[in-house]
Amino acid sequence: MKSKKLIVFAAALLVFAALTASAETHKLRRIGVNTFAQTKGNIPTAEVMKTIAQTYAGDIKYGFDQVGMADLYLPFLEQLRTAQFTEKSIAIGDKFIWMLFRVRGQVKVWEDVEWDGKAPLDVFAFSVVKDDKEYQFIIPKPCGNIALYKVNEIRKVVPPAVCNLVVGPAKANLNEPITVDMTGTKNAASMDVEVFNAQGRPGRLALLHAREYQVADQVR
Repeated sequence: MKSKKLIVFAAALLVFAALTASAETHKLRRIGVNTFAQTKGNIPTAEVMKTIAQTYAGDIKYGFDQVGMADLYLPFLEQLRTAQFTEKSIAIGDKFIWMLFRVRGQVKVWEDVEWDGKAPLDVFAFSVVKDDKEYQFIIPKPCGNIALYKVNEIRKVVPPAVCNLVVGPAKANLNEPITVDMTGTKNAASMDVEVFNAQGRPGRLALLHAREYQVADQVR
């Protein structure tokens, strides 16, 4: 009976240890060992990296599926063709959201990765935009690993409203309909129409149907 309890306890400890390990940050101390894609030369150019991404498209899709970002796969490949690569350095202690690499031919994914090398990491950086978000990717030199570095919300710039109203007839008579044409207005979510009499006193308009109003009794 005791032996069974010990086995159950040991199994529980193993499960706990596995869960704890999976939640820990992965320390990346060396680069170029388990490379996602083989490259020629010590530091491949940005154009070479784009070619590699197309060659290993199936493996990239597998990696995106593993991190739950399957919908980002096609925008990644499409925008990579024309992406502007920049060169930057990742400081020691800086983190990536995830990284794709390869071990003995098998694609692997690490999530929550920290650069823990002895010097800053030189990388190629480029961005992919989807659904009001900017995904910042990096490819370390000289390996072909692909890492998601940051995700930023894109703030939409709302253009100013342009008001263009056409009112007819030019002179309104009491209880006769007038038309306020708003079709020339741009970038407006809603509009209010006010009316004033000759003395500048505010009145009101009674809505008849879309863009057509009737001068009310208060306007004299």
